[in-house]
Amino acid sequence: MNLQQTLLSTYLLVALIGQTAKESWASDPFSPPADTVQAPDADSDGDGLTDKYEIGHGRYAAIKGDFDWNKAFDDATKRGGHIATITSKAEWEAVKEVLGTIPHGYYLGATDLETEGVWQWITGETWSFTMWAQGEPNNLPRSLYGDEDFAQTWTATSDGNRLWNDIYGKKNPWVKGYILEFGFYTDPNKADSDGDGVGDGVEVSNGTDPNNPEKFPIPRSNPPEFSPGESPVFFKEKVDQLEKEVESLQNELRKSELKVEQLTDQLQSREDRIAFLEKNLEEKDDRIANLESELIQRRHSQQKAQEEADTLAQIVSVPFVNGWVYLPEQGWLWTNAQVYPYVFRSETNSWCYFEQGTLPRLFFDDSNQKWEAWDSYEEPAFENESETAKVVSK
Repeated sequence: MNLQQTLLSTYLLVALIGQTAKESWASDPFSPPADTVQAPDADSDGDGLTDKYEIGHGRYAAIKGDFDWNKAFDDATKRGGHIATITSKAEWEAVKEVLGTIPHGYYLGATDLETEGVWQWITGETWSFTMWAQGEPNNLPRSLYGDEDFAQTWTATSDGNRLWNDIYGKKNPWVKGYILEFGFYTDPNKADSDGDGVGDGVEVSNGTDPNNPEKFPIPRSNPPEFSPGESPVFFKEKVDQLEKEVESLQNELRKSELKVEQLTDQLQSREDRIAFLEKNLEEKDDRIANLESELIQRRHSQQKAQEEADTLAQIVSVPFVNGWVYLPEQGWLWTNAQVYPYVFRSETNSWCYFEQGTLPRLFFDDSNQKWEAWDSYEEPAFENESETAKVVSK
């Protein structure tokens, strides 16, 4: 046996041993050591979703076909997914890993159809990452196809991925299919990717976006079956009426005070005249007595008006009426210890579920099946990711 034959035999033997070992590891769960092999169903963050699912395995597919945008959208919906929305560089890399090769000319789920130049994902996810090719999007209109209002895969990059291009919604020769996505890309090392207090697994099972802190699953409990009835609007009307009466009494009080001053001046004048009108002393004394009596009556009226004003102020300061409370921003609200955290809103005639322990505080309005912010807060800022590459423009 010559040297060449010896080397060939050795190479075949090593390859055979390697293949045998590989098959042995695949069939033996105890070899190699567990710290060198990751189970296919590993869940690093414990959110109920496997790591592979979170980074895209089984959630992306390249659907080849002669589609316009609407047909691609409908086809994706029928398959139980949507045209792929890429919210980060990590997700775009994950798509490449899952598909192996990202095909050219496939629709992505981005559009500026609503407002030219303002791109958004069809799922409502935050627009913070792009991979536009050089000079794109350029909205190159053609009379046969209209404006370029949708995104597609385009020029290949040096790392095996692709850049993006804007393209027409009508059927055209540059569209070869679309990228299909199921669910949402999430961080396999964070149980709650958007930090809204609800785990990724819970949001996926409820069909809400685990990357958007504004998207909350609906409450699992039902609101009370009874209504507390109409809010005591009459009380608010009574308060308004009493406030007007108080204002009127205060005006009368001011008039009385002016009258008292006038009467005091008149009294002084009469007293001065007494010395000069001795013949009419009895008549003047009677007049003085009458004026003093009127003064006492007006002071009594003033005191009574003040007491009524104090009573009204005490009434107005009472915030609750049979479980109802009035807030200028929210209107009339009703709750008690049995139904809380449900609160009944008279303004919408519906129950609202008040989410406890969240920031910002939220409530779920049963009438429109939507979460609303109880307090105002600022949108979280997202870091914009971008990548440029040398490409050949279309």
